[in-house]
Amino acid sequence: MKLTKTFLLTALAAVALTAPAHASSNQESIFQDDATLFGDDAGKREQALDEMQALGVDTVRANVLWNRIAPDATSSTKPSGFNASDPDSYPAGNWARLDAIVQGVQSRGMQVLLTPTGPGPGWASECSGNYEARRICKPSPAEFGAFFEAVARRYPNVRRWSAWNEPNQGGWLTPQYEITSKGATPAAPHLYRKLVQAATDGLSRAGHSEDQVLLGETAPIGRTTGSLATRSMPAVDFWRELICLDTKGRKLTGSNASVRDCTSPGRMNVNGIAHHPYTKGAGKAPSDKGNSTDITLASISRLYLWADRGARAGRIPSRLPVYNTEFGFQTNPPDKTVGVSQSAQAQYLNQADYMSWRDSRLRSFAQYELFDERETGAFQTGLRFEDGRAKTGLDAYRLPVWAFKRSGYNYVWAMVRPARGASQTATVEYYDSSRKWKRVRTVTVGGSKRFIYLRTHARGKYFRVVAGERISRKAAPK
Repeated sequence: MKLTKTFLLTALAAVALTAPAHASSNQESIFQDDATLFGDDAGKREQALDEMQALGVDTVRANVLWNRIAPDATSSTKPSGFNASDPDSYPAGNWARLDAIVQGVQSRGMQVLLTPTGPGPGWASECSGNYEARRICKPSPAEFGAFFEAVARRYPNVRRWSAWNEPNQGGWLTPQYEITSKGATPAAPHLYRKLVQAATDGLSRAGHSEDQVLLGETAPIGRTTGSLATRSMPAVDFWRELICLDTKGRKLTGSNASVRDCTSPGRMNVNGIAHHPYTKGAGKAPSDKGNSTDITLASISRLYLWADRGARAGRIPSRLPVYNTEFGFQTNPPDKTVGVSQSAQAQYLNQADYMSWRDSRLRSFAQYELFDERETGAFQTGLRFEDGRAKTGLDAYRLPVWAFKRSGYNYVWAMVRPARGASQTATVEYYDSSRKWKRVRTVTVGGSKRFIYLRTHARGKYFRVVAGERISRKAAPK
């Protein structure tokens, strides 16, 4: 039989590919919007949780601010008779919003990742001065461990934790540096190490010793402005100091170790790593690697390097999986200083999703905020504006798609994020020269199999995915 050109093109239109050997078999979707979930509007909280469920979110992360739950938080004196490890010793109303979040997330079939963190109560600080000076300054590891224990006892069904948010940022933990006999010396990593050890001890006392505990929750980029105490430490420097190694990966010894509490640092009992791999200002393309001491999504191998060195030094377990637990891109408007356009946000989200999937050690993709924050100068990485209007990024998050050219083929990667539950079909289409959308391939997705990866000879200017009534953005092969 003579094969016509049309027949050949049809036969070669789509070739399903197995995932590359170094790609993730599954990519967890983590979502965070503390401003909405802890806000005053309970109805908006429920609507937000409904939308997260509908978007296919697997896990909701929440920062548990210590000073919102602790009694007499602004006082420098611990309340008499207060048992910090007993959740019933805390004012009942202080748990109410967190109770609602945990119950609301779990009732919708999603997991909870809790991050107990500062600011803490003034009476738990080892610094002096007024409350503003004490709230994030040298928190007592013993008191933090007791608080962690209380949270774990309050929520026996929560099995995923991380300790302290962005400890390498001067807005969350101080001092970042102190003056010692060696000059300006990193302090925050060594404060943080003790907090983590106290937190894991608290979990164990609460009967959560088998839970997942993530180390880090680190911010990607440092800041050299401000005082030594409040400036922020670059991510690479923080991780190196946390595991008590020098710049060549050797264990710190002698006075270099003693001024850092690294003489006998011990081992941190964690089973994963958490990081926030934003680009600078959450406003650059995900391919941006930042400076040599930054750890963005494109340069996350720097984190793997230091984590593995820390494992060889006996500071942490070996080959820990890494989780992206906070991430996003700011839009302009409303942020006119560092934001990108709505279309760029959508494209960057999908590119970052694909990059994450390609990396087998990176187990999750995170989205920070459903709604933009109200405050001027706050993060505007939401998928909706503060007034609720949807951005282009909302649909891009729901149905990520990425296309690229290689060796005469067009490759299409996509994810049907809402297919976390029952199986459904999704169709990859291309926009041909006749200005019509044509089918490339229809596949079944569902459960852990939410990804599509194929190559095609179809010469589409754009590709997209159709799943039910939902249509992805148009992806031009790069």
